[in-house]
Amino acid sequence: MSATPSRAYAWYVVVIIGLANTVSSIDRSFISLVAEPIRIDLQMSDTQVSLLMGLAYFLVYSIAVIPVAALADRRSRRNIIAIGITIWTTATALCGLSMTYVRLFLMRMGVGLGESMLGPSAVSVITDYFPRHLLARAMSIYTVLGTVGTSLASVIGGLLYRYLVERGDLVLPLLGSLRPWQAAFLAISIPGFIVLLLIVTTIREPERTGGGVAARAPAPKPREVRAHLWNNRRAILVLVGGCSLLAASSGVALWNTILFIRVYGWEIGRIGPALGTVQMICTVLGVLSGGWCADFLRRKGYEDANLRIILTIVALITPCYLMVPNAGDPYISLALIGIDVFGTNMCFGCITPALPLVAPPRMRSQIVALYFFTTNLLSTGVTTGVALITDYVFADPGAVRYSMTITYFILLPGSWLLLWFARPAYLAEVRRLNEAAA
Repeated sequence: MSATPSRAYAWYVVVIIGLANTVSSIDRSFISLVAEPIRIDLQMSDTQVSLLMGLAYFLVYSIAVIPVAALADRRSRRNIIAIGITIWTTATALCGLSMTYVRLFLMRMGVGLGESMLGPSAVSVITDYFPRHLLARAMSIYTVLGTVGTSLASVIGGLLYRYLVERGDLVLPLLGSLRPWQAAFLAISIPGFIVLLLIVTTIREPERTGGGVAARAPAPKPREVRAHLWNNRRAILVLVGGCSLLAASSGVALWNTILFIRVYGWEIGRIGPALGTVQMICTVLGVLSGGWCADFLRRKGYEDANLRIILTIVALITPCYLMVPNAGDPYISLALIGIDVFGTNMCFGCITPALPLVAPPRMRSQIVALYFFTTNLLSTGVTTGVALITDYVFADPGAVRYSMTITYFILLPGSWLLLWFARPAYLAEVRRLNEAAA
């Protein structure tokens, strides 16, 4: 694309790719809503459930995301996103046709493969459509549309599941009788194909920007990327580690639905809409607030604005996270979840644009991929860790609240310490790249 895109078209691109992120989040997280009926139907332990929610998805994602990101530094990112949507929406639909643990595990792997093609490519595309002073807001919209997907999976998924339960098993030609959770998987796969059509027909591949000749140079070889990461390990690797550790708290949050079912006795049709509504409102406010605050502080001369906000918010919300599983009242837990979601998504609104600021244009997709890789690795371990503590330490399904508390206590202070350690080097690297691009 040679012509400079209009600002309106650039915002359109953010919205459409953001909708892909929404669909991605719905398809990825819906399984946590229906995990309990799946566990009962397939006679699984909590550990097996955690592997479906985490490892099955991450196993392929971790293998694919970095080489796919390297490909995105060389080929059309729009086309890579389109291929990814095709794969993960098809795999989501096939989850609805699975009635064995192995088949469901394999389909979750397919979701991971498809979604590995979205994140790095999307961040790279958006970065090339916007100047630096608007990047945080653009990334906030992309991020908020993704995190809203998790809320929609709870709200719409909960209402849909309640309807399907009241209707009874669905009988379809050729497919036979489907349990309510199976029919729900088929239904939630449909929006993905609609977004795919919009991506293919209306989104153009942008020119790669940032630093003139450097931006047009051939994509770096893997050893160049490794050398750059090592030479800037405090600014990049420690930053990625801290951000990923914070993001991994979402792996604990996957157990929120089960917490309400087991501890408070709520039904899926009740907790889904309630939890999803709280998450949606607080997610939108949090991510947009984070992006706005980062842009505001950067205009005031704080080039490390993103990290300043993240460090402050993590310190404030850690006590609320620790109280969520132990509030003793479902409505207090919901209120605390709202505070946590708002604060955490303020951080996410700052994390996503923070990474490109310390990534040379030729390595941007691969460095962003490293963040997604690390986040999913940690989230997988966290999700399974909660289950292992519940199954083998407490040996009591109702003790999931204590397993969640222990895990939060490790994650949140750890992320704060890593980000504090990375902050000086991050600021120095941002300044260096700004001078190089000038």
